[in-house]
Amino acid sequence: NSFCTLLAYRNCGRMLRRGVAGANPARSLGSLFRGGADGGQSQRTRGAFGSAFDNAAAFAKKHWFTLSLPCMVYATQQSPDTMRKGGTLGYERYKDAFVAGIFLASGLSIPLTSMRATLRMWNVHLFTQGMCFGAAPAFFYFTAPRLQSDLGLPPAISTGWILLGTLPTSIGVSIAVTRVAGGSIATTLLNSAAGNLMGVFLTPMLCEYASGTSSSVPVSDAIVKLLLLVAMPSLVGMAVRHKVAVAARYDRVWSLMQPLCLLTVLAHVFSNAFHEYRDGIPGFDATSILKLFAACIAANALLTTIALLASAPMGFPAAERVAASFCAAQKTTAMGLPMMTTMYGNDPQLGLLTLPLLCYHPVQAAVGGVYAAWLRTLLRL
Repeated sequence: NSFCTLLAYRNCGRMLRRGVAGANPARSLGSLFRGGADGGQSQRTRGAFGSAFDNAAAFAKKHWFTLSLPCMVYATQQSPDTMRKGGTLGYERYKDAFVAGIFLASGLSIPLTSMRATLRMWNVHLFTQGMCFGAAPAFFYFTAPRLQSDLGLPPAISTGWILLGTLPTSIGVSIAVTRVAGGSIATTLLNSAAGNLMGVFLTPMLCEYASGTSSSVPVSDAIVKLLLLVAMPSLVGMAVRHKVAVAARYDRVWSLMQPLCLLTVLAHVFSNAFHEYRDGIPGFDATSILKLFAACIAANALLTTIALLASAPMGFPAAERVAASFCAAQKTTAMGLPMMTTMYGNDPQLGLLTLPLLCYHPVQAAVGGVYAAWLRTLLRL
């Protein structure tokens, strides 16, 4: 044992000296886990451990926002008075700035030049927006009663389900799954950006009509506020990205700024919900969450399939069909949550109204990823 210990110290010393000589000390020490030249006799075990560690780190880096959601929920449950309305931080005074920051970062991350090639394909864009603001809201509207009758979920969840259907498509998730499937990124980008701007006008009206519930503010006032908090920052960000070349160099900053601002809005919503329902939600438990996740999985898969089959007679190229199908099924959390908090901010059931959207967000990325791999093989993209 003493001999093995001395041998290990000698190997560590060699790797540190190599680091001083110009190599990366972290990489040299990492060979202990990855089975490098100085790793000893257990190279295979250490190599497997290092590979698993690298894969886990890469997964956490890619999906850190989704992984942070349970942590945020737990933190707000333990201390709801910190971020709630009228709480310790007085977050409601700065909420609009964080909401505007979400869409400013979104606009700064959209490359307008890549959309020019697909502008002429008006029939594809018309079909895509028709699915987003026509077929999808109808699907969620007619399936909402089933959440109560068949799954036994509270009425507020059914209302939130209808609101989910009226939202525009997601930019980030749609582009990610379209890229995996080999679809048209330019078509996805154009329809996502256009849909989010159109949603400022269409979503409040669809919400009011389809849900049958009155929002905390009149629809006209909600549209004006969304123009200031959503459309204007997005357009300013796009203009800066187009005119100021240096803005494109900070894509990582914009991609980090948007989810961080969104997390603060989520924390505010959940803090209010936990403060309101301190004694629990009648008729809602862990089983209800699993049922809602199952409904989200089925809805996303069915909407993607419906859009894919409906686009077949249109004669679209395969890459455009893939882009249109994914845009039809995805729903934006970045825009949906600020919209719901703007329209239903004074509703004591706001937490339940937003729950279908929060469950749908991780589901659409997972289902879309599986679907994308299958479509790439099926359509030979």
